[in-house]
Amino acid sequence: MGKTVFLAGSYAEWRQTQEARPAAWFDCDDQTSRRHLEQVLAYIGRTGHYPPATIKVTDFHFHLRVRHWSGQKTLCHFDWQDIPGELCEQPDGRLRAMVLNSHGCCVFLDALALYNRDDYADRLQTILEMVKSIALLAAEAGLPYAFAIVLTKCDLLAAGGGGRGRLIARLAPMTGWLAARRIDCRLFFVGMPLVREAQRVVLRPVGATETLVWLVGRIVDLHSPAGRTPWAAALRTWVRSLRGERPPPEPGILGRLAQRHPPPPSAGDGIEPSPPESAGGS
Repeated sequence: MGKTVFLAGSYAEWRQTQEARPAAWFDCDDQTSRRHLEQVLAYIGRTGHYPPATIKVTDFHFHLRVRHWSGQKTLCHFDWQDIPGELCEQPDGRLRAMVLNSHGCCVFLDALALYNRDDYADRLQTILEMVKSIALLAAEAGLPYAFAIVLTKCDLLAAGGGGRGRLIARLAPMTGWLAARRIDCRLFFVGMPLVREAQRVVLRPVGATETLVWLVGRIVDLHSPAGRTPWAAALRTWVRSLRGERPPPEPGILGRLAQRHPPPPSAGDGIEPSPPESAGGS
């Protein structure tokens, strides 16, 4: 399972929530992003396999929308740049440009290999050096930055047996380095099992949406001064409730907020800096 499959699985989860008419949800900004994700899901359904890894940079564009008394409103936009991990290993100006045009990233690690293979330590060290490079570039530019460390293939690990504890211990050099520098980071345990339903195969994602909710929420927290607008405060409350960090907002709060404070005329006023928030994959 790669970065593109992770994003397609997240998209599938978001799409499923529409049946319940949620108060807030993510969606694609453009047809190109939507078509690319739909193609990934269609490939899985048709072949029963994950698609091959991509070797080029691919941009996806999303927005967060809410329902209120007069309809729907876009609260913020964010861009996801899907990049090959090898690109981060090249000491040229492209990495610096990408970092300085982003506000956070997902770092993907193979949980199955990390758990079972001692030789994966070499790969982990390479990834740690990438993370250090990104963190130091952001710090040098005075750019608040957030890292979502995504452990994939967790659905393939045997239940119980202290699996998460072993993974956390092996990641201590990376998480410890980030924590010592007070850099925002969090671990996520993600699975993308393929499940056969009738004549097709579908993704059954576990933990994917939670990852992006946290990352976008941290970007909002880091780049939106507290209390700047009621909409920014409402967005922070909603995201933190989804992360399980606080109780959910009281029912109807978004509707009442819309009545007292009409949504800002431009998407992201007080919520996103310019350019839009970016989340890259490493």
